[in-house]
Formats: sequence, C-alpha cells, structure tokens
Amino acid sequence: MLVLRHDEADGPALISGWLRAGGFREHVFDVRALRGFPDPDRFALVVAMGSDECALDTSLEWLEPERSFLLAAHAAGVPVIGVCFGAQLLARALGGGVVPNAVVEIGWSRVDTRAPLLIPPGPWFQWHYDSIIAPPEADVLAGTPDRAQAFALGSSLGLQFHPEVDVSTVRRWIELGSAQLVHAGIDERSLLTATEAHSPAAGPNCHYLLARIWERVAAGP
Repeated sequence: MLVLRHDEADGPALISGWLRAGGFREHVFDVRALRGFPDPDRFALVVAMGSDECALDTSLEWLEPERSFLLAAHAAGVPVIGVCFGAQLLARALGGGVVPNAVVEIGWSRVDTRAPLLIPPGPWFQWHYDSIIAPPEADVLAGTPDRAQAFALGSSLGLQFHPEVDVSTVRRWIELGSAQLVHAGIDERSLLTATEAHSPAAGPNCHYLLARIWERVAAGP
C-alpha cells in the first residue's frame, strides 16, 4: 500500500495499525521530495493524506503531479482513499472541485450518512478551511447540511474528515496550529479534552471504516 504524505504532522497514524493487522506492507511516499511518483500498478491501495496546504494552490510544484498520479491510479483501477486535503485533490482529479468554507471546521462532529454500514455517522475529527465539491458522477455518501463529507466514484473514495487521528496527532496539530485556533475562537484545551474523550473509540471506528471500504473496493464498484 502507498501512503502519500505531505508533511510529517499528517501521517497515517491509526491507519497504519489497520494496515499491519491486515497484512499490508506500507510504503510512505514524501510528496514534497519530488522524486517522481511510482507506477500506481505496483500497489493494492493508495491513500492520500491531509495537508496544511490548499488543494487549489497551483503554485505548489508537487500539486499537479500528485493530481495526475491520483487520476492515473483511478484510471488503472487501483483503489484510492483521499483524506481531507487528499480527498479535495482527488475530487479535483476526478472532475469535481474545492470551495473555501464560510467558517473553519475544526473539532469532533457527526456526519449525515447515506451509507451507515460503510461510513458510520461518527463523531469524526475535522480540521479544514476548504471543502469538497464532489465529482459530477460520484455518489455523495455522507455530508453536513452545506457540504459533502464523503464521496465514492468507482474504486476511489474521498473523506473530508480525519479517521486516522489519535491523541498525539491532535496534540501535534494544536501545537502547530495554535494561531489558527485563536483566530477561529477555538479553545485548545477543550479540543484536546474532547479528543481524549473520543480516543477509546477512535481506533475501532477507523479500523471498521477502512475494513468496510476495503470490502467495497475489493468487490468492485
């Protein structure tokens, strides 16, 4: 399995535990290193992780090469899971888009799911300033009243929320994003306390979600 990582703070976290339990060999690819993307046919699954960057920022020298890689993987039938930024770039690659949020969405929230056996309502962790516009032919599987939270198209699936986070991940994001939290009026301690409260269920929820997704993509659209 290939994990596309955009910075050290946005690693696979809880996803890695599911991979090891399922017998996957995990290859983490640092997108910013620009070594050239590998052949997607080498992998059983591609996961594109989050980032502090904007999926609309074409000044990022690695953005368009990654978008092209995601499209190539999708066209080859290699299952792709995009998480937050990864989901936004996947949406762009498949003909959808990205739109800035009217307000920042940070914290734990439930999602309205149209496929509860695949994507339970949560709560799931959110930290994003932009949102997905699902590709025209995609099925929107979950959302909040004014935005998509999950979509599927063929063997590709985008998740606006972060199923992978654990307490250490959120603590690191709080350290790096303290100015963002102050600007958004979000209390750091309350966010961490909520994360600690949700922590016992976070791993099982993440692993359940990934197992159901894998069953779906392994069986075909």
